[in-house]
Amino acid sequence: MRRLVSLILILHALMLAWSAWKHSPLVNEPAHLASGLSHWRRFSFDLYRVNPPFVRSVAAFPLLFIPHKMDWDSYSENPYKRAEFQVGADLLNKNAKNYHFLLFVSRLFCIPLCLLGGLICYCWGRDLFGKRSGLMALALWCFSPMILAFGYTIMPDVACASLGVTACYFYWKWLKNPSWNQSLLLGILLGIAELTKFTLLVFYPIWFAIGIVSILSQRTNRTRLFLLSQSKQLFSIFAISLFVINMAYGFEGSFMPLKDYEFVSRALCGNTKWNHENGFTITGNRFRHSFLGKIPVPLPVNYVMGIDVQKKDFEIGQPSYFGGEWRNNGWYLYYILGLLIKEPLGFWLLLTISFASMIFFKKMRRCLIDELILILPVIAILLLVSSQTKLNHHLRYAVPIFPFLFIECSRLAGTFRCRLRILSLVTSGLMAWSIFSSLYFYPHSQGHFNCLIGSPKNGSKYLLGSNIDWGQNMFYLSDWCYKHPNAVPFRSYYETLYSYKHVKLPDHFIDEKTTPPDEPESGWFAIGVNELYSNSKRYEYFQNLEPVDMVGYSIGIYHITPEETNRIRRLSQ
Repeated sequence: MRRLVSLILILHALMLAWSAWKHSPLVNEPAHLASGLSHWRRFSFDLYRVNPPFVRSVAAFPLLFIPHKMDWDSYSENPYKRAEFQVGADLLNKNAKNYHFLLFVSRLFCIPLCLLGGLICYCWGRDLFGKRSGLMALALWCFSPMILAFGYTIMPDVACASLGVTACYFYWKWLKNPSWNQSLLLGILLGIAELTKFTLLVFYPIWFAIGIVSILSQRTNRTRLFLLSQSKQLFSIFAISLFVINMAYGFEGSFMPLKDYEFVSRALCGNTKWNHENGFTITGNRFRHSFLGKIPVPLPVNYVMGIDVQKKDFEIGQPSYFGGEWRNNGWYLYYILGLLIKEPLGFWLLLTISFASMIFFKKMRRCLIDELILILPVIAILLLVSSQTKLNHHLRYAVPIFPFLFIECSRLAGTFRCRLRILSLVTSGLMAWSIFSSLYFYPHSQGHFNCLIGSPKNGSKYLLGSNIDWGQNMFYLSDWCYKHPNAVPFRSYYETLYSYKHVKLPDHFIDEKTTPPDEPESGWFAIGVNELYSNSKRYEYFQNLEPVDMVGYSIGIYHITPEETNRIRRLSQ
């Protein structure tokens, strides 16, 4: 079994490394990488404060030993400016010739974080339901399209899922056998997990609630002294985690009174200075004249400000897209419905059967604590991300729920030992279907959609943004141009920070900025799905055309003849 686990993890690592090399930078990656460098070189945490610094610091670490150029002219502490994007663009432009290599090395340093998630899925599934279950949870993680799509990137979503489930696994083990040594380790793990994304702040109330339930359920079997010790350990875990967070930021502004902060979100600044279109024009603090303002905040200043700026972004929001419709206020079911068509249908059927078997078959159930620690993080994270309806753009925000769902599914592997032979066969078939569905579309996992919508080519009719394309297919577009030298004239309308000047393209390629298609023209065109279904509707007339080819399921290749150009113009009149 160990060899099989190792083989799956090695295969997973190779798949991630291949994706890391073949895919161009995602929209946010240059900003993350530049911000990580600022943490190391300037010991500053202002850039990209809307996410904690752990993942990008790991990614930027190897660049400390690789020659590169850095430009800090665009650096700013202004919370409105979000200077990390311009600093990231400057880093890309200054190192245009070797940026691909720099990004690849940085991505490689993030892959071990993803592998950790797979290993913990195996260990937890094995400990709960047996070795076969552990193997099933591992396979679901390693071949999940969402994990393959973002597990190699510098963005923190998969690392958040990985370190989050790691912390919860050791918390579960601590609940079974609490000790001060485990409490120390658990506090460190929780602190590191909280340094990946603010989403995992939900762990504090969840762990507290589960800890109280565990203590109360044992009050007749344990001595009062033991329960008191366990209670002290639980609070020490939280205290150690806060110490780890503060230490990672160098205790920057730690324990500053709440009244001394200058907030920018409506929630923390107050209503009087709020502009519903542009956000705040000045800062404020609704706690300044209340008794709460005197309370010292046991967190670094940029950790708190990061939560505040992130909240402001969610409050202002942006137009959101789902099912062919643009809205300003989004949908509460965006993540549930979106994930339902993104992940393999076999996986969702496995999850449904797993929950049903837990309800109807007593042998498939575990104790209350075992079930709560798997389901409560899923509910809390889904409720948190679903409540922010003004920014329904990225399903990856919900990635931290996946390891818990994979472990939940793995209980079905226990049916291989019982008399439910039909259930065993169904589980095996659905598992094979899920893996095949994912591998069939690899390495374009970001554009994966299941058969509920027919084909990944239909994905843009339901979702856009990082759910399909976040700039990762520039290298594939370049390859297509070289393989089709007769596709002239060729113009591309594909938004990506990795500019056309950064990749080698044939002479017949025309930069999209020089010839914007204000009206239909004849020729060859590459249109990204985000541009095709843009809220501006600038390229809407391409929706009436059938692409002759697709690049990575996110860039349509169109060949418009002069006759077809005239026909489109007549229809638009």
